[in-house]
Amino acid sequence: MQTTLKSRASAGLLALLTVGWTPLFGQTTTPSESDKKNEEGVVTLDKLVVTGLRGSLTSAAEIKQSKMEIVDAIVASDIDKLPDINVSYALSRVPGVQLAHTFSGLGGNGAVTIRGLNQITNTLDGRQVLTPGGIANGTAGVGVGQRNFDYSQIPSALIAGIDVYKTAAANQIDGGLGGLVNVRMRKPFDFPDGFGGGATVGTSYSSLHRKNEQNYNVFGNATAKTDFGKIGLLVAVSDIATPWREDAIGIGNPIANTTVTTGVATALSSSGYNVSSSYGRFKTNGSNTVLEWEPNERWQFYVGYNPNKWRNTQDTMQFTTALTAANSVAGSGVMFDGSNTAVRAASFANVTGTAYGLIRDLQNKLDMVFAGGRFAEGDLTVLFDANRFKSSNRFHNNLVFASVTIPSLSYDLAGEIPSVRIGGVSLQDPSVYRLNQVNYRLFPSNSEGKAARIDAEYNIKRGFLSKIVGGMRYSTTTSDNYPTGLFLGSFTIPGTANQLSQYPGLWRPTPVQDFFAGYSQPQIPAYLAGDTAIMRDANAFYKAYGATNTPDTSATVNRLSLFDIEETTTAFYVMPQFSGTVGGYTVEGNFGLRAVQTKEDTNGFQGPNSASAVPLNLQSSYWNYLPSFNGRVRLNDHLFFRAAFSKTITRPNFGSLSPSLTLNANPVNPALNSGSQGNPDLKPIRGTNVDLSLEYYFNKSDLVYVAAFNKDVKGFIASFSEQRTYDGVTYVISTSRNLNPATIKGLEVGFQHFFSSLPAPFDGLGLQANYTYVDSSTPTTVTGAGTVTTPLTNLSKRSYNIVAMYEKGPVSARLAYNYRADFVTGFAYFVNAGLLSQTMLGYADLDASFNYSLTKNLQFALQGVNLTNKLRYQVYGTKMVPSNIYLDGRQVLASVTLRF
Repeated sequence: MQTTLKSRASAGLLALLTVGWTPLFGQTTTPSESDKKNEEGVVTLDKLVVTGLRGSLTSAAEIKQSKMEIVDAIVASDIDKLPDINVSYALSRVPGVQLAHTFSGLGGNGAVTIRGLNQITNTLDGRQVLTPGGIANGTAGVGVGQRNFDYSQIPSALIAGIDVYKTAAANQIDGGLGGLVNVRMRKPFDFPDGFGGGATVGTSYSSLHRKNEQNYNVFGNATAKTDFGKIGLLVAVSDIATPWREDAIGIGNPIANTTVTTGVATALSSSGYNVSSSYGRFKTNGSNTVLEWEPNERWQFYVGYNPNKWRNTQDTMQFTTALTAANSVAGSGVMFDGSNTAVRAASFANVTGTAYGLIRDLQNKLDMVFAGGRFAEGDLTVLFDANRFKSSNRFHNNLVFASVTIPSLSYDLAGEIPSVRIGGVSLQDPSVYRLNQVNYRLFPSNSEGKAARIDAEYNIKRGFLSKIVGGMRYSTTTSDNYPTGLFLGSFTIPGTANQLSQYPGLWRPTPVQDFFAGYSQPQIPAYLAGDTAIMRDANAFYKAYGATNTPDTSATVNRLSLFDIEETTTAFYVMPQFSGTVGGYTVEGNFGLRAVQTKEDTNGFQGPNSASAVPLNLQSSYWNYLPSFNGRVRLNDHLFFRAAFSKTITRPNFGSLSPSLTLNANPVNPALNSGSQGNPDLKPIRGTNVDLSLEYYFNKSDLVYVAAFNKDVKGFIASFSEQRTYDGVTYVISTSRNLNPATIKGLEVGFQHFFSSLPAPFDGLGLQANYTYVDSSTPTTVTGAGTVTTPLTNLSKRSYNIVAMYEKGPVSARLAYNYRADFVTGFAYFVNAGLLSQTMLGYADLDASFNYSLTKNLQFALQGVNLTNKLRYQVYGTKMVPSNIYLDGRQVLASVTLRF
């Protein structure tokens, strides 16, 4: 099956930003005036409204310059939006950050990597959050019990900015092997006194789906000085929907085939030719409500609530074929020129085809409440915060399929896209199909977290040490897959009732009539597919096909698949900061130690089957000591040299720690029976990191920089498979274990400049460009090949961004080009081929935006995404052995904003 996760949200809206307060954990947000007097490392500007691209880049550059750590920032360019269409796109512009397309979209749980590692700490205003399930690590797999965060689920309209920390400090929350990403929300005291607000309405359109969706954002803020002190209230609401469609051609993995060719004993043919069209909409709902109160200069308090819900609905029509050496036409094979393995074209007889109708709906929910404040007296400042979040993920996958015999099939893999021809049957004739099975699948995943912390800093004001910072944090996080665990329900349709004519109205021609629009190569002709309209009501869906074991009446929980894990962490840190002159140069920075105790309480079941399973409880406790150093030297007023060293950890995913077992029987081909089981003995992954950076700031918005980094990682977690037998049935079980060290090293180069010295009207032109090189190696266990050294998956060696900008008067425009080179998504061992890497070939995105201010309070915006509409190719090492080809189409978004 092709998995599709859409994460193209529409434009971020209503983002008004002032300069950042460094609250808990050292991430940059927005200060009150009294905070600025006490915070080291904060950009100290007069209160201002950041408008336009130039304003956003100026603020981002000042954040980068002011911090002791190596940081890159994204700042909302106006009260209209982030500089990009959504959080994921914005992150993809940051040097050293890569995102994997989760098929047609960006984002996906764990799809963000910093310098090659997706094990990063994710925080929302400095408070750790996670998405417990969903598309895992930017791949087609569905995972539960995860620690990463899906940035698709936060409406970009609510966001003031994003900070990407590439080096660690003692006051940062531990758990980020690769770094930390903090998403900053707005707060009432970010704005001038009085009342302000705005509303945006817009529409988003998919050229491939040929459908549009309506969007809106509403924002209001009121701040006033009263007899009880300064009080502010902010409320923002966002509802954004984006339609999408993706067409895909899937080529089965290579198989040894000595029959199809003459005299080529090493020939490999494709094991299938599959087509699918998926379509739906991506919808994000969220709000941000914050109340702030400053009774006097010493005290400040706040309380807030951030709920959001993300939902992707997907309907898929799919047709697959099974091509074997046994049904290949002898001598019909044609080899690719110069290859003695890759069969370019071949013919087959009496092929089994399977038509599907299915839904794949994914939903994330996150609710967070928080409260805290600040106390400042003289040289002492104390920050305190407590929060609680609940996060859940639900993945529903319901389907029906029917088989048909195809007398003849020929494919040809040459050309821009492959082609296929069938003969001897009409796929629109219902009499040739035989129904097989109805499936209902549910993947639940839940998480709840509670955390409290207190941070104190004391200004020394004399000597080389400028400040002492210290604090503690206590948190508990639970993860489970209740109430059902992975639920795999099925109903096999009896032979006496397997004709489509017995189910009028439930099968129809696939509604997509322009498959791979713009390409002329022949594909699987129009076929019948199960109607998806009824599939979201699982019981009605089952009953429509005569099932007696509907999910409500006969669902049984496989206790072997259940897990419930509680993790408690207690962290203490001390971090002196220093500032002084050495050899005539200003030297600044921090050094510190973070000590954290982790306690795991793991619950599951163990046994040969669900009926005889017995409860299992495992407990563990361990300490980690994480030193860090961040220093910079001001070589002159414009030139900075930075050096950083740190030790970091990432704990295994909760699902990976679970002792529970999940079995997935394949009714069509028992050889494909699969399963998974966690490993409670997994240890945290540990990293030792060294970073260097040289930065030159021409002025507030213009800079050039180069950075180098090296990461040595021990205990990298990798999956492996083995055959096991349960109740007389054999399954291939995947699990994981800690492996030998991995190494990641690389280089970043960046440039940002507005050409203000050019004559009008060209003085509004600007350019932003960056390039990242990352090299990696790690041992990987592959069935059939043993342990081999490979690059990290989902990591391109090279990636770069080029952004052309124009801002003058009422016009603000941007053309952004993002490229990432080939990257490996997995490895497999094949007979006659050996170890092959499944590789996504390099691809680029071209996006554009145009904004025009009709008046001071009225703005029109137009954005385009994926303007070149290029194909994406996934291959087994070479294009002569393709795996998947994807076409996503363009998206256009238009909006009007009224401010008041």
